[in-house]
Amino acid sequence: MTAVSERLSIVGGAHTDTGVTLPSDQSSFWAAGWQAGEREIEAERSRGGRGHVFESEEEFLEFLRSDGS
Repeated sequence: MTAVSERLSIVGGAHTDTGVTLPSDQSSFWAAGWQAGEREIEAERSRGGRGHVFESEEEFLEFLRSDGS
């Protein structure tokens, strides 16, 4: 661990192309596919969308069993 990482209390993690070190338990959040999904939902929200709203557990489970559309 370098002096800088010690001062910042940075513990080893995943290294990204930008040179930023991330905690390994957060690396999947920063994956390209996950970030694309984050942008998609933010665009939906900016248009006033609420995503899928389910009236019951069964409706939710049926949605998961389907193709999601």
